[in-house]
Amino acid sequence: MKQFASHLIDRFNRWRQSHMTDTAYFFLLTFVIGLLAGCAAHLLKFMIHWASTVSTYGFRNGGVNLWLLLIPVAGIMLTGLFQRRVVRVDLEHGVERLKENLADHKYKMTRRSLVSRLIASSITLGFGGSAGSEGPIAMTGASIGSNVGQALKLPDSMLRVLIGCGAAAGIAGIFKSSVGGAMFAFEALAMELTMVAVIGVFVASITASLTAYILSGCTIDLAFSNHPDLPAELYPYIIILGVFSGFYSIYYTRIMHTMRHWFDSIRTPWKRNLISGAILSVLVFCFPALYGEGYGIMGKIVNGEFSGMLDGSILSIVDLGAWSLIVVTAAIILVKAFACSSSNCGGGVAGDYAPTLFAGVVTGFFFALLLNKVAGLDLPVGLFGLFGMAGVMSGTIGTPLLAIFITTEMASAYDYFLPICIVGFLSIIVVRLFSGQPFLHRGIHSGALLQNQLRK
Repeated sequence: MKQFASHLIDRFNRWRQSHMTDTAYFFLLTFVIGLLAGCAAHLLKFMIHWASTVSTYGFRNGGVNLWLLLIPVAGIMLTGLFQRRVVRVDLEHGVERLKENLADHKYKMTRRSLVSRLIASSITLGFGGSAGSEGPIAMTGASIGSNVGQALKLPDSMLRVLIGCGAAAGIAGIFKSSVGGAMFAFEALAMELTMVAVIGVFVASITASLTAYILSGCTIDLAFSNHPDLPAELYPYIIILGVFSGFYSIYYTRIMHTMRHWFDSIRTPWKRNLISGAILSVLVFCFPALYGEGYGIMGKIVNGEFSGMLDGSILSIVDLGAWSLIVVTAAIILVKAFACSSSNCGGGVAGDYAPTLFAGVVTGFFFALLLNKVAGLDLPVGLFGLFGMAGVMSGTIGTPLLAIFITTEMASAYDYFLPICIVGFLSIIVVRLFSGQPFLHRGIHSGALLQNQLRK
């Protein structure tokens, strides 16, 4: 069977060399990779939603649910067992491992990696892991690119480019953000900006985002119910939000690093799973808004709906009057990094990008809510939550363009592109100035011109 498949591929390659240019062939491959990655992104969202529906069946809306003390820890334990006993591969920190593979010239990914991270991530997030799905889907997209290239017997230099296109398509599909996916390839993976590579990344990203958009019923993740005006007198507060987001990003990053080192010091895998799951369960029990990726809460906040922040929280039992929402929001901001690190570093399989978007929307919401209460202002808390998404993601991940375009495209908030840019860039500037990080980073570059690669 393998010999027959190899024979067909050889015949196809000979036919392709006679009837297609190298550039057209490359664009066709990126289109196919984008289509497959978009389907994978939609499938992952469906699996997470299904797992979440099953695990929370019978929960009381708005009430305290004691099962939240067990479900998240069960999810982390199950994910750890899946990695150790089933796939026998460590699937954590997908984006980081992808960068390491590219740096070490490891371009041949196994077919098993096409589905293993989808299953592990759906367990982690569906059972309450307070993280995101972009790490697993980026690795899945990269695996699609690698396996398509391997099946067609392409050289390693070409596999590198297809891996970047597949990873970008995965990000584009999961966030329904075509430009955001492309920015992931160029900012996070630092792909070389050759003309053909740039167009290929955009072909894969646009195809993936449109595929995921169509499969989801042509819906966006953070739909605005209205678009209020943004008067010029609000821009000083937007600038202050950018600075505030930068300082919060420093706090968030340091907590994440500290927690990761602590979890790494626990050598016994099942103990690490149990401890991280227990921490996550307690936090989710205290603040149910931390459950899962949090897109539902984020959508409510940007539309000015606040009920989801208090629902089921034990702090809502204490009557703090008008300060209840502010106190709960502040507490969520402070513990989000602990919840995310417990989900990602103790045995769960998830991503780091969506948590920063959640932390950002809550940060912007808290900032506006506090000023409205203390200074008697009338800041649009939903819009400031939206702007905070770009600020915290930019400051924590270190990729301002990626943060800006994902925020804008996720909410279709093109009318607010300028304030989103202001908050995003100010945040990363503050982080660079006060954390001692350099403003420019050397990245991983892709190979030579694609025409030469295809002819090898």
